[in-house]
Parts: sequence; structure tokens; C-alpha cells
Amino acid sequence: MNQNQRRHIQKHWNTLITSMPPEHMKNELISSEIFSVTDGEEIDAQSTPNKKNSTILNKVIKSGSPDVYDMFLEALRAIQNKSNVLAKVVAEGSDQGTTYQRSPSNIHQRST
Repeated sequence: MNQNQRRHIQKHWNTLITSMPPEHMKNELISSEIFSVTDGEEIDAQSTPNKKNSTILNKVIKSGSPDVYDMFLEALRAIQNKSNVLAKVVAEGSDQGTTYQRSPSNIHQRST
């Protein structure tokens, strides 16, 4: 991951923490061999979805894999019923005045 990609994630850190479905992200990143099963257990040990997502993002940022950013975006794009909103926000590197909220079944987009 290069510095620009890292900045894109950091710029949207709060949105990602509150919007990503942690089970999906963990499973996608384990399946793509970015995370190990042990990483997944560490994520599962966290007590809230936000803490799980914080752990996921920290692991993504610290990963030495050259494919981590692309695999992270692919995991975001694979979120069902999300219209790729999170992936677009991170990939474009701007929030364009929009915030997102996680609900049990989808992400709601609100203009600010």
C-alpha cells in the first residue's frame, strides 16, 4: 500500500469504522489471504462492531502485502446492498459532503 492509498483510508476512517460490516470484511480479507485465521480470531475478540472495524483497519494499514489496498476495496465492493458506496468513497479519496450509517441490512447515504 502506498502513502496515497493509506491517506485515502485514514481520511475516511470514521465512516469506515461505523459503516463496514465487520464479519463480511474479516471473511473477505481472510479468503483473499490478506488476513490469517489468527487475525480473524483477534477481530472476533473485540466487543463491538466499531472495535472490530478499528482492528480491521489497523491490520489493513499495517499489512505488508502489496495487494492489501486492492483486496480491501474488493471486499468493500462485495458488500451486498451497499451500491459500492464505501469503495467509491475510499477509492476516490474524497467524502464529497456525504456521511454513511450502518444498519443491520444496509448503509444509508445522507447528504450533508
